[in-house]
Amino acid sequence: MQKRPGRRDYAKSQILMEDDSVRPEKACKNHTWDDAKRLSVKVALIALICFVILHYFLGIRVLYGNSGYPSVRDGDLVIYRIYGKENINRGDVVLYKKDDRVVPARVIGLPGESIDITEQGILVNGVIMPEEIMYPTSKSEDGVVFPVSVGTDTLFLLNDYRSDQTDGRENGPTPTDDVVGVIVLLIRWRGF
Repeated sequence: MQKRPGRRDYAKSQILMEDDSVRPEKACKNHTWDDAKRLSVKVALIALICFVILHYFLGIRVLYGNSGYPSVRDGDLVIYRIYGKENINRGDVVLYKKDDRVVPARVIGLPGESIDITEQGILVNGVIMPEEIMYPTSKSEDGVVFPVSVGTDTLFLLNDYRSDQTDGRENGPTPTDDVVGVIVLLIRWRGF
């Protein structure tokens, strides 16, 4: 049961109103200052959370070049996950360090597998891998000798634009330490 305000409560409120230290102008200024402090704390907390997420869990990057075409086009903005590199699956599009650039490529071979490229297509452990890539896959003349065994802590990567052979066909398996992350979201900026 709520208590009704009595005469004493009313008298106390009248005394506070007459007191110089609690004038409406000062109360309003103090209230505005308190709101500004609360807002700045919230903004700082949100900025800290965004920094932690973008530094340790996700990354954002604009990609240039056509090695990932048609999946990833020149100028696309990608959001990629940094954590969980041990959970990379066949078919994932990853970003990896190549020379002084970061480029996209598709995971074809996982550690412990054997990769071969024939006229029928790409063989993974002797089984033809179904693909949705419209470009034919051919061996690089100056590249690695097939079949290739993918070692531990390495991945066999191929560009989606298979005419660009500067991928696993030329360089062999890529160390997982060179993998920057797995693309989880792609935003097409231009050239819809």
